[in-house]
Amino acid sequence: MSEQVQSWQYVDLNEIDPNVQPLPEGVYTLKVLRAEHKEGIGKTSGKAYEQVKFALAVTDHEDYSGRRLWEAFFPGNYGAKAMRRIADATGIMQEPGTTLIDWLVVLSEKQPTFKVPISQVEDLDKDGKARSFDVKGNPAKVNKINWFAVQPV
Repeated sequence: MSEQVQSWQYVDLNEIDPNVQPLPEGVYTLKVLRAEHKEGIGKTSGKAYEQVKFALAVTDHEDYSGRRLWEAFFPGNYGAKAMRRIADATGIMQEPGTTLIDWLVVLSEKQPTFKVPISQVEDLDKDGKARSFDVKGNPAKVNKINWFAVQPV
């Protein structure tokens, strides 16, 4: 089934490829759908954590507009630098005297766009072991956003 599902009435699961296909490598325009701060307790570690989660969508692409991507940043320089690059590329800066969480709310409300290169990599854990597999048992491919090459639209 090559077309996007429009109605469940005519879906035949025997015709569905169960593999999730990552976006082909290239530069994509992404729209911020949602940016939010989350706190919780790790299921396996039992330790408190916090993160910033982004829900993004591809826009202005003949084949992949609407495709969703998700990214989570944990406290540290990598995530802070990536978010600063988003601010610079979109022109939506954190106002002096406001919190990062306030900035995330504004970003979610304005839903700006930016361009960024996306590549395909194997889905590996921190020890280099595959986290997910395709139906043939091979390590699954996932998309990786190059946060250090964020550009304005």
